[in-house]
Amino acid sequence: MNNVRVKIIRLWKQYSTASGETIEMVFVDSRIHGTVKKDEVGQFVHVLQQGQTKVLINSFFKPMGGK
Repeated sequence: MNNVRVKIIRLWKQYSTASGETIEMVFVDSRIHGTVKKDEVGQFVHVLQQGQTKVLINSFFKPMGGK
């Protein structure tokens, strides 16, 4: 687990049959993308806003295979 300070520059909800409803985010570095899984959307939907700077504590990061 890591801590990182990020600025959310784009935020949107997305639905897919495979994942259900998720919250998708692009942070100030366009190479970093965040996802809130369907089980946690209700917990974060009113807390995350575009333009905010957040400190993510005990967050899990993994490579996603994009370029």
